[in-house]
Amino acid sequence: MTYHTHTEYGTSNDTLADELWKAIDSSPIVVALTDNYAIQHGLETSARFPWDDEKGIYHVKAFHHLHCLVGCPLHLAYSVSLH
Repeated sequence: MTYHTHTEYGTSNDTLADELWKAIDSSPIVVALTDNYAIQHGLETSARFPWDDEKGIYHVKAFHHLHCLVGCPLHLAYSVSLH
């Protein structure tokens, strides 16, 4: 994987950067896993999924961080001002 320090997400073109950040899909933030699956993968059982008591609710951390990053324009402004 190549790491790029300068991309369109941090460009001085605010219109383009805003469009790109807003286009990131952070919706798969929560998943429901069976207790057996969770235990097999080293996870503890979690709060119950409302529609299926045999599943627990888990947050996918990477999507949660994207959700917070995309939903908070102050972070973007701070990040861009550092470059």
